[in-house]
Formats: sequence, C-alpha cells, structure tokens
Amino acid sequence: MKTTVANSPKTVIFVAGGTSGHIHPALAIAGEIRDRHPDIRIIFCGLKGNIEEEMVPAAGYKFVPISARGIPTKYTPWFYRWIKDNISGTFTARRLIKDVKPVLVVGTGGYVSGPVIMAAAQYKIPFVLHEQNVYPGRANRLFAKRAAEVFVTNEDSKKNFPEKAKITVTGNPVQ
Repeated sequence: MKTTVANSPKTVIFVAGGTSGHIHPALAIAGEIRDRHPDIRIIFCGLKGNIEEEMVPAAGYKFVPISARGIPTKYTPWFYRWIKDNISGTFTARRLIKDVKPVLVVGTGGYVSGPVIMAAAQYKIPFVLHEQNVYPGRANRLFAKRAAEVFVTNEDSKKNFPEKAKITVTGNPVQ
C-alpha cells in the first residue's frame, strides 16, 4: 500500500543540538508525546557528528543530520562556510518537511534549529520553541515572534524575548 498524506502517521519533528542541555529537554518532551500518543511518529534533526547523533537513536528515535553553523560574529572566511552550510541545512530540512508533512516542529535551541525552523515557517508548518536558559540563544530569539508558542523555564526568561512572542512558563522538562 502506497503511503499518502491521508494514511501516513502524524509526524512531529524535533530539532535540538549542540549540547545535551538542548537535547535532554527535547527527548523528555518527545517521550511524553510518545507515551500519550503512540501513533505519532517522531523524527529528530540535529548536527552530524555531535552528541545528538548518538543520544537520539539510543532513545529510539529516527535521526536526520542537518548542516548548520552558528552565525559568525565578524566577517571572516568562515562567513562563506556559514552561508553554505546553512543553505544546505535549509534545503535538507525543506525536503524532510515536504516528504513527511509534520503537524508540528519543536525547536529546543542550538544553531541547528535555524534551518529547520526556517523551513517549517516557509511551508507554514506550526512550530513551537522551548528555551532552557534565562537568556535565549539567537535561533530562539530570531523565531520567537513567528512561533505558535514559546515555552520557557522561568518567569525571568520572558523579558528577553520580543514583546509579540506568545510565552508560557513551563519549567524545564526532565526525563
């Protein structure tokens, strides 16, 4: 039987990377979704060769590597590498989103979130963000206004996001 959008499982894409501080909350949220809705397919995106490439499959989820680099703070030859990697990552994310048609994308931070959240926005897929730190990273600050919702760990985090962001204090999810 050919899989079509009508008969394919609902999918949620998570994007987390760089440190286990981004990955552990994403795995906790994904675990809760899996427990409550076992029919939902969960796919993780992250950086190839980073800690998430081991942690995510070990937790039982599909892992899709995405090319990305942090925004350079000054103009150097790395700037061109940043452009190349992030464009490549955005195209990979767009292909994934087009293929699986997720119902939601969840970003928990790290610069790898940029290409995936950008692709979700381009395809008008709703996305939510979770920020574990009082001061949010660039990716979460950049996309906060366009997010369906931004979840933060404490009240102090709210002041560091744009006024138009829809923010809810949830605490830090743990496994």
